[in-house]
Amino acid sequence: MEYTISDSRDFIRVDFHASPTVEMVLEIQQTVSIGYPGKRRLYCLNGTRFMFTVAELQQIAEDAKSYPHPPDRVAIVTDHAVSYETARLHRHYRNVPATEESIFREETSAVAWLGQQQSPLYSDVP
Repeated sequence: MEYTISDSRDFIRVDFHASPTVEMVLEIQQTVSIGYPGKRRLYCLNGTRFMFTVAELQQIAEDAKSYPHPPDRVAIVTDHAVSYETARLHRHYRNVPATEESIFREETSAVAWLGQQQSPLYSDVP
């Protein structure tokens, strides 16, 4: 399997076991948006590469905006430098006012941030 989705008490966790394709990301977005409306999300990309063209990122971002009941928080964890910057670019295109999105290098920081009530928008941890 290329990814797994698990439901914890506080958030939905998506673990990538292979570098994502556009089709994979669109499938995941649909699954979590419909199955878990409004629930916070943690996307774990460690060990994989999150690299797309600008047009692909825009397609993914527009698709994410098309679902009702967005989560109030989304965290992305990646240990790859290019994936980190690609995730930041994705966040720029997604830009949903109701959703705080932050990118992390360490999972423990991302999980702690997801559990907080409020924090500054775009509080990436390098």
